[in-house]
Amino acid sequence: MDSGIILDFAENRRVNAPYVVVEDGCGPDAQSHANIEFFKTQLVDKCIFCHASLSQPYYRPPGGLGVETIVQECPNCGWWQLKQEFSSPGGCMDEVVSKGFFLNGIVRRFDASDKQLPLNVLLQEVNKRKDILYRIAPKKMEELVAHVFSQFYSTEVIHCGQSHDGGVDLILVAADEPTLVQVKRRETPSHVEAVSTVREFLGAVMLNSSQQAILVSTADHFSREASEAALKAEDLSLLNRFELVDFKRFVQMLHATGSEDNKPWAKFLNSYW
Repeated sequence: MDSGIILDFAENRRVNAPYVVVEDGCGPDAQSHANIEFFKTQLVDKCIFCHASLSQPYYRPPGGLGVETIVQECPNCGWWQLKQEFSSPGGCMDEVVSKGFFLNGIVRRFDASDKQLPLNVLLQEVNKRKDILYRIAPKKMEELVAHVFSQFYSTEVIHCGQSHDGGVDLILVAADEPTLVQVKRRETPSHVEAVSTVREFLGAVMLNSSQQAILVSTADHFSREASEAALKAEDLSLLNRFELVDFKRFVQMLHATGSEDNKPWAKFLNSYW
């Protein structure tokens, strides 16, 4: 698969099993047998798209409710399948009720650089491969940072990145004073953020009369001169806070907020019929 293509399986197709009532003591029941075969044939062990062996991230045994839930997921492309099977005694004739359904992920394809790439799709892809951040549109990176920061700092985030923004892409609205944020989406993992980027953003922050700043970059790290410049700005009281966030640090924030863990099948775990 092209590394610039993102597959999304948030949508699904539902396949219902027949509703079967089996009366004990009446011998083999053709309908019951058909239901058993239905569940066997629908549950697969290989991904229907890339043929990789499926993992089982979730399993709930029948228990007292008689509902068995199985989720299978492809570790490569993310395709998933959810099975719910219900089998329980009921009625005065010692009947056994059998029913259930399957949910199978439906594929949608997106280009990583698409400016209209849904944020929830991007979050799922980041969970599988962090290097996708080097390929997304710069504005989409700003949107992602806004989402992560709103949770990491527990604050409202205003997205103001425009051609005339003066170098300010986001504003963290805190109780005391706002924090100005600039986001740099670099295309190469080995990129080193130079001191010139820090100096330019420092000027933009001071022109906006702010004392709080965060510079985010997908660069591998900030140069020694860049880090020293940020510390000097604080030592000279030009800013109260000047935080530098490189690729590794941003990924840590992403993990801390759990933003990448929203599995498309999770919302169906407690939904019955």
